[in-house]
Amino acid sequence: MLPGSHLTGKTADQLMDDPAATHPEQVQCFGKRGTVTVFNSHMCHGGTLNRSGSTRKALHGYYTRRHLSQQLPQQRYIQPWNYRRMQEGEATGRLAIAILDVQEPQQARI
Repeated sequence: MLPGSHLTGKTADQLMDDPAATHPEQVQCFGKRGTVTVFNSHMCHGGTLNRSGSTRKALHGYYTRRHLSQQLPQQRYIQPWNYRRMQEGEATGRLAIAILDVQEPQQARI
């Protein structure tokens, strides 16, 4: 994460010559299993290479006004193998599918 970048009103492309490169002021967040990191989504942020040898799991929560669409329509990007894995009958799998089955709101509700 790049602390304070959410206050600039600029994107990573505008703040850095190469947004994929390291930044001298970047901060990496580490935590043991179950750790939650909360940050403003306008802050420049990204993931690093997983060198742990274990699977990395993440849950990204996104809160916005109901009339605004999803930032990334998950249904378009989920890989077929991952969708099949969620259909294996576990309660968590069915719940995950229900979460992905979000429909665009019909009208703005404020």
